[in-house]
Amino acid sequence: MFVRRCLGALGALAVAGGSTVAAPATADAAESCSAYTNRAVLGGYEQTLTCTGSYFRVVAGLGTTLSDASAEATALVQDPAIAGLKCSSSDGGSTQLGGFGVTLQCNTPAGIVFLQGMGTTLTDAAHEAHALAQVYATTHQLCTDYSSTPVTGGFSVALQCMAPFGLYFVTGTGTKLTDAAASARALIRSS
Repeated sequence: MFVRRCLGALGALAVAGGSTVAAPATADAAESCSAYTNRAVLGGYEQTLTCTGSYFRVVAGLGTTLSDASAEATALVQDPAIAGLKCSSSDGGSTQLGGFGVTLQCNTPAGIVFLQGMGTTLTDAAHEAHALAQVYATTHQLCTDYSSTPVTGGFSVALQCMAPFGLYFVTGTGTKLTDAAASARALIRSS
């Protein structure tokens, strides 16, 4: 997570300055991106990048601040763990009980998949969706935050996973929605 945030922050500086951002060789050697548009959305901002390489694509990232949105858009391009997924935020975010939800649309070799992450802030929800994309890329389990529910002292988040061995659900709890989502993600089966 720390490395991802650092990569995102470095990329955000380049994007915010209006310069071109080149993705590392592990993602797509020929792909480069430039800041395109940004807009206010419920709970924060959306930053879009236009990227060219093997084909043209628009990548959108969400965050509580414009800097967070820029960092997330850049991380979606530069994170080598999800390079083959070609992910982008598919909407301007949504409200969830206790915070926000962010849905990523990923164009995988097997087809389009949608991953929703939840968090107390829009930035937290974007990070959770990104983390679920990393889970999908490494374990081939399509997991998405399914629902949030108030519990004594905080929230619970149910996570639904479609895995090669079948469908299953896990539930995590935490004082904040972000904590509950991370707790549920920690329960994803390793095989």
